[in-house]
Amino acid sequence: MLRSLAAKMPPSAKRRLRRLVRGSANPYFPGVRGVASISDLYFWIADGELDTVLLLENYFSRLFPDLDTRTETTVEFLDADGRTVAKHRQAIDHMAAPVLRASEVLADAGSVLRGTADAYGNVIWYTAVPAAVRAHMAELGEDMLFWDRGYIGYLGPNRQIAFVHGVDKTAVAMSDLRRAPWPIGPEDTFTASPEIPVEFSEYASLEMIVQNRDTRPRTIDLQVMDVGGRELNQSKTLQPMGVARFMLNADMMDGFDASVPFRLRCTGLPTRFGRPIALKRFHDGPISLMHC
Repeated sequence: MLRSLAAKMPPSAKRRLRRLVRGSANPYFPGVRGVASISDLYFWIADGELDTVLLLENYFSRLFPDLDTRTETTVEFLDADGRTVAKHRQAIDHMAAPVLRASEVLADAGSVLRGTADAYGNVIWYTAVPAAVRAHMAELGEDMLFWDRGYIGYLGPNRQIAFVHGVDKTAVAMSDLRRAPWPIGPEDTFTASPEIPVEFSEYASLEMIVQNRDTRPRTIDLQVMDVGGRELNQSKTLQPMGVARFMLNADMMDGFDASVPFRLRCTGLPTRFGRPIALKRFHDGPISLMHC
């Protein structure tokens, strides 16, 4: 009966009724109220061989081309153990997409990591919902979580660039500047079996990069298997918001049956969406990255 009644109500009456019943809390995320934006977690590196390019696209401009979508984002760089090493505030104009280099942000912050083997970790940018968009949503009487699966690029030794997109919601940036972590089950663990054959005839090494967006440490195990079932096992414990890197090359697989490409399995992932990043280094210099 209630559903039948609701179906006959005008949209404005439905919105008022929803607010009366649940207040201004988001129905899917009770810790968030009003209008907010979702941020993904990305991997960065600036070790002198590779550098990272952040493309801070103003995706609100595509959603609201007739509004003034000028806004600002706060970019936070974390080291491999999840500790903040640099922050940068960036204004973003309407229809704009400013570009940042990780090496330059670290240099401006005076970070001692820049250009060293330890210069890598997670990066996240918190983009504020533009004031005009917040006002527009208030006129509509609607709460909203905005999200765009952005891209991040990596420069190789020969300045060739490769891109990967975001895969895992990580945090919510609210209008009052508060941030809330995206929900994660306390006992969730997932296994990924990347659909990528592992063989070293075309590339010198394969690096599997795993991120931990949980607020607790996570132990990640990586297995490489040959056609006969023989395994090479590696295990790393990631700190909250930390990163683990597993290196694989032909020497490590000496004695394995390479007549068929090796297969991978990654266990202990905190979410089903946090797929590993495969970084290939080719013999003549180029790099390739992909989520798998």
